Amino acid sequence: MPDWQPVLAGFNYRKTIGRTEFVPVRIVGRDELGRPVVDMLERGSSASLSAMALADGIAMLPPEADLIQKGSAVRFEPIA
Repeated sequence: MPDWQPVLAGFNYRKTIGRTEFVPVRIVGRDELGRPVVDMLERGSSASLSAMALADGIAMLPPEADLIQKGSAVRFEPIA
């Protein structure tokens, strides 16, 4: 069962509104309050495994957002 955790985006990303996207991310630090900050790894095709091999987990980008801005809250599922 997924264990989604709140994290902050360390990136800007424009996406299609109405579509949930799942992107590979890496934890790159913490903000001044100690919250994890993640950076999106290179996007490739769904068959590309190189970004997943380097990822700490997956970020879920919500369908209602068309722009994820640096500092936005996103949900994170760590890769065990």
